[in-house]
Formats: sequence, structure tokens, C-alpha cells
Amino acid sequence: ISKDAIQAETHRQEVYVFETRSADANRVADIGYRLKVANQALCADRRGSLGFESDTVARYAKRDRDVAVEVLRLGDGVTVTHVVPGSPADLAGLKAGDVLISINGESVPAGRDGKEKADRRMRQLLEKSPAEPVSFVVQYAGLQRTVSVTPVLACGYEVRLEDKEEVNAYADG
Repeated sequence: ISKDAIQAETHRQEVYVFETRSADANRVADIGYRLKVANQALCADRRGSLGFESDTVARYAKRDRDVAVEVLRLGDGVTVTHVVPGSPADLAGLKAGDVLISINGESVPAGRDGKEKADRRMRQLLEKSPAEPVSFVVQYAGLQRTVSVTPVLACGYEVRLEDKEEVNAYADG
């Protein structure tokens, strides 16, 4: 077996793992979103929810970045990786692959800090004004557009898929 054949097979397997992991995470996001929205009346902690996930290539180990770019269409900017079907983000026209340029007029920097800043800004807006539209300037294929997303009320807890050896699911209420 040649080195090229081994490298090609290794790449195919890495892509498969990323695609499978991404599909699983998206499924968890879809189910979690629906549960949080449907049961918000039962939750003591509620906030607005938009219904999308984002990421940046800087959050991946260097050895995984090429595959993350290929499979998740990530770059240096904070990129929408998944939009829950039927969510406010979906209805407003946000799409996987959109790069967040600004949130309510506040610019979103690239890199790991950008993801953390974007998450923090959205959390602040959704906790303070859970029914107020959030304005995003996004870029896709070099074109910028503004998308206004009106959140829906949902339980204020996180649902996430984590890669750990421990199998665990818990709720706070």
C-alpha cells in the first residue's frame, strides 16, 4: 500500500468522523431546542432563544483544522454551523456557512475570542430582552446582508453533546 493511499484513507476516515460527530451534535441541538421551547413554562430560568449554533476553526486542534474547514465550512470568523429547522434563525434566513460580522452593531472579531465574545453578547441580549429582535450582519460568499432574528422564549439551560468517556445526562429541574 502506498503512502498516498494511506493518506487518502486516513483523510476519508477523518472526514467521516467529523461528519458523523457534526450530524450527532446537530441532532442534539434540534432536540434540545424543541424541548427547551416546548417546556419553557415549566422552567424557572428562561431566556430568548434563536435556534442556531456557531463555531470557529481556532477552537480546533491544529491537526484537525483542515478537516474542520472542509466539513464544517469554518474559517477564522465565527461561522454559523447549524440552524434548527423552524427556529427563529431559520425563519429569518440565517444559513449554515454565514459568517457573523456584527451582532446588534457590535463587531464580532475572528478567532477563539470572537466565538466567546459572540456567545457572551447573544447571551446578554437574550437574558436582558428575550423578545427583542437581534440584528446580525452576516457574510456568505463575499456578500454581506443583515438578518433580524426575533427570539422565542425557552428554558435557560444548555443542551450539548460532549466527547467524554462518562455517559451522563442531567437536568436542573
